[in-house]
Amino acid sequence: MKKTTLFSLLLGIIAYTQAQQTTTVPLDKYNTLYQSSSSTNKSNGAGTYFFVGQNKKSTNNLRRALLHFDLSSIPNDAVITDATLSLFMSKSIVGAKEVRVHRATADWGQGTSDAPEEEGGGATATANDASWNCNFSTDGSSCITAWNTVGGDFATTASASTMVAASGSYNWTATALITDIQAWIDTPASNFGWFLIGEEGDGTSAKRFDATTANAPTLSITYTSATLGVIETSFTEQIHVAPNPTAYQTRISLANSYPLVTATVKNLIGQHIQTTTYTNTNVIDVVLDGSAGVYLVSIEADTGQQALLKIVKQ
Repeated sequence: MKKTTLFSLLLGIIAYTQAQQTTTVPLDKYNTLYQSSSSTNKSNGAGTYFFVGQNKKSTNNLRRALLHFDLSSIPNDAVITDATLSLFMSKSIVGAKEVRVHRATADWGQGTSDAPEEEGGGATATANDASWNCNFSTDGSSCITAWNTVGGDFATTASASTMVAASGSYNWTATALITDIQAWIDTPASNFGWFLIGEEGDGTSAKRFDATTANAPTLSITYTSATLGVIETSFTEQIHVAPNPTAYQTRISLANSYPLVTATVKNLIGQHIQTTTYTNTNVIDVVLDGSAGVYLVSIEADTGQQALLKIVKQ
């Protein structure tokens, strides 16, 4: 690996703003569950819109939406620090109504059903569609698997809520929303997405949201990751740096143990802070008891591998 260059130092400065990284992940699955007095399973897996709330001033006309986002671009060691779900409400005949986000507790499907016209009445469910009765439908009359609870399986407590009034963009953000995403990063198989649920008391409360237009849903996620501190490396294994940022001490973890590893710490103007040698270990604990700022740590194993790391001292 080359010696630390001005380019590397600039990377260190830039990386200060990257200690937390924000990315927008795509919606990869959606659907609407339509409550109906008929026995037909209704859905809208290929529709342009999804719906929540009471559709008419009568019973048996609730709509609940399902949303799922692809989190595969987020590192598996990420710590989620912020999240915002953004949706565009494009049609409603009522004023401000609360719309809640609930964590789904069972998997569900998206088929090819495509509701006609304004889509508020749904379409007959197709294979694998989620519907009011089924998380996976066989067709309009039966289920591959049924929800444990008719109307969908979801956490009782909302993860976030907001009031939705006139047409426009709306955001949902809350600590519980972050908790949901963190759980999905830690255990990807548990990511069943969210239910979107409107007011379900007496009276019309329905809201229509765009699913596939230019105003499609987005999920913005801010996170820190142990791998974000690595600027350059010739180690073939993954290097983890955590916590980073740190208030005092951080740990550099290698997958393999080395007979001899040297760690040298410098500040951004190249001043030497400390050099420490470690023996028979894969763990390097770096103590930063100086002023806040960005530090560059170069590590070198006796086998020749080297790495340049960025650590932020708060």
